[in-house]
Amino acid sequence: MLEHIPGSAEPRLVWERWQKWNESSPHQLFVSDTGWSILRTHGPQLIAVSPSGRDVLRVDILGPREGKVGRNAWQADHATYTTAGLFWSKHAWPYFFRDAETDFFIWRTHRGQRLVLDLTHAAILPEADVRAREWDAAEQRDASALLAMLTEQLQEVQALLSKSSTAPQKEVPSELRKHLDRVVGAVVLVGAHRIHACLPLLQQWESVEDWSSVSRSSVFREASLEEQAFRPIVQQSLRRLGVQPRGFAAYSFLDAKHERYAIPECLPDRRERAATLEKTMSAWEVLQRVGAPDLIHHGTELSDDVERAFEHWEYDFQADGQWTTLQLRWELNSRPPFIAELQERPSSWLQSNAREQALLER
Repeated sequence: MLEHIPGSAEPRLVWERWQKWNESSPHQLFVSDTGWSILRTHGPQLIAVSPSGRDVLRVDILGPREGKVGRNAWQADHATYTTAGLFWSKHAWPYFFRDAETDFFIWRTHRGQRLVLDLTHAAILPEADVRAREWDAAEQRDASALLAMLTEQLQEVQALLSKSSTAPQKEVPSELRKHLDRVVGAVVLVGAHRIHACLPLLQQWESVEDWSSVSRSSVFREASLEEQAFRPIVQQSLRRLGVQPRGFAAYSFLDAKHERYAIPECLPDRRERAATLEKTMSAWEVLQRVGAPDLIHHGTELSDDVERAFEHWEYDFQADGQWTTLQLRWELNSRPPFIAELQERPSSWLQSNAREQALLER
């Protein structure tokens, strides 16, 4: 750690730390204004280092499948197990918090679970702490500030995210990249905490494009399926605020030349169009009638000792202040796939964060 001294050309070395023999490689470093450092390692572990450079706390991060949780361990509600290790930190909101003379570090997962470290007393605290309301307020304040700052740079943000522009892009400042890595976490917090003051900001972000993964479409088999990485969670947070998104496409469908099929979006009468859907329609006919779904997810079930695969397309609507979800269940075992169920019901995501999980954990 270096200290920059006013009037001095060279910073002063406060302390330096080398990776220890029993320590995994570091992935992230967080430093507070008061000099505390948190290392997130591949282990995965969080290591708290005091302003003097001393390791004061080492926390093992365990996945939900683990058994007994030891004294200096914390169990995440959700983690992805891979051959490369345990991944648990995506779209989180980590931050420092100071109360009187006590320093804290809090790691809020996208599911809302909190890992709370009392740095001053080198302890892991329970989530149900009396300061939880203060942590809520800190998250609301900081998420709002980040979203406001990045909204002022929305043109630069889109230039960074755009994958289709052929014009040479200006070098994007590393500071913008760093802040952009946190923006999904901020958008999740806007919805989770119902930060209505951020509504005008969030509405500007719905049109931002960030096409990510491409896979073969299970239902529209002449096409590949391209997913938006960012827009669906913006739209979901808008719904959390009680606002119907404009309806920019969360998915696109690509032909053999990787060109996007022309599919309508931002349909003001989408619910009326949805009322005319029929089970006999093909995927192409559905897409032309109501546009791309708000969510696509897959599943399997065992029926008469036969494993049957299906794909759900979900469309959300708001009418008279009430949210409903139209779900199309496509049976994939048949050739071609067909709509087995077509049903509109009260939106299940009103009672849980299952929709956010489906969007962020794919």
